[in-house]
Amino acid sequence: MIGIELGVASTLQARVPEKDLGSATAFVSTTGRAAGLGAVLAAGWLFDALSPGAGFLSLAVLLTAAAAFYLVLATSGTGRASPSGGPSRKA
Repeated sequence: MIGIELGVASTLQARVPEKDLGSATAFVSTTGRAAGLGAVLAAGWLFDALSPGAGFLSLAVLLTAAAAFYLVLATSGTGRASPSGGPSRKA
């Protein structure tokens, strides 16, 4: 697991009852893998519809926007970005 999927799994481990942990982990893993497959299919369509250079540029813009979103989420002080469910770090 990488990225957001790992954070969701960590949050689930802290909040889901132990008897349901296997099912919850399987759901998160399956959903993450399905989203990854969908992203690969969407990227394939993007590269087919545009030139390779425009495809890479579009992908770079999308990933930069996602990184900015996660940075704002991690520094907002809501605690959502903390995998343990505890308070997030504030400066």
